[in-house]
Amino acid sequence: MIVGARGQLASCLIDRLPRSVVVHAFCREKLDITNEERFLQVVAQIRPSVIINCAAFTQVDLAEENQGQAYSVNALGVEIIARCANQIGALVVHVSTDYVFAGDAHAPYEVDAFCAPKTAYGKTKLEGERLLIATAFDFVIVRTAWLFSEYGQNFVKTMLKLANTQSSLKIVDDQIGNPTYAGDLARFIIWLVESKQYRNQITHFVGDKSLSWAEFAKVIFNHALTIDVLDKVPEVIPITSSDYPVKTPRPSYSVLATTPSPVPNDWQASLVQVLGCVQR
Repeated sequence: MIVGARGQLASCLIDRLPRSVVVHAFCREKLDITNEERFLQVVAQIRPSVIINCAAFTQVDLAEENQGQAYSVNALGVEIIARCANQIGALVVHVSTDYVFAGDAHAPYEVDAFCAPKTAYGKTKLEGERLLIATAFDFVIVRTAWLFSEYGQNFVKTMLKLANTQSSLKIVDDQIGNPTYAGDLARFIIWLVESKQYRNQITHFVGDKSLSWAEFAKVIFNHALTIDVLDKVPEVIPITSSDYPVKTPRPSYSVLATTPSPVPNDWQASLVQVLGCVQR
């Protein structure tokens, strides 16, 4: 059972799950994780062995303005999933975020690093983790960051779109993170379920190299030019976060230490595949 089915990760999971697996995928309109009575009804009916929670209130600025709604989805909704999963003995795989950390470190965050979120989004996601740990009989938490894929809206698609209309782009160069292909993350989650590794633990999965948004944009454009997705590329002008004001400050350092696994996380190789998909 997958909730949050319209997102990048859920779409990649559906693509990659073995054909022998019966998948029940629900978007928010079909199944609201904050409605416990309805959620339990559905869980009791289909009796999944695994519930993968890809649902979240992820809009960072809106979370500051709508903290009650963000808490309802990112925290209470997770607790509801855990209680319902316990009723049928299902494993809960919950997707969390780098925003649970302060974002001011100088070395990759390990899974047991101190959490000190500075945003409503990060605080509600951290509370979701805590409620899951306190409630669920069987769970795995997977933290990730900077997702991109052939699905939905993401940084890669935005850069390609802007490249067709702009000769230069000002992009933040003092925020560092790990671009992560959602398809690789999907494979990691499938491996977690099949191998029964890291049960009742927190894990991290991100791409294998860290860099800034400006550097990420340059890599996107270089690969797009090489495989003829773009005929020309805009100049990338690095700027600071203060030059690009937003309502809610973003973490300056979001690098996560990836949990050991046999799943590849070469995000640049995956990027080339995504660029090819976008082109088609």
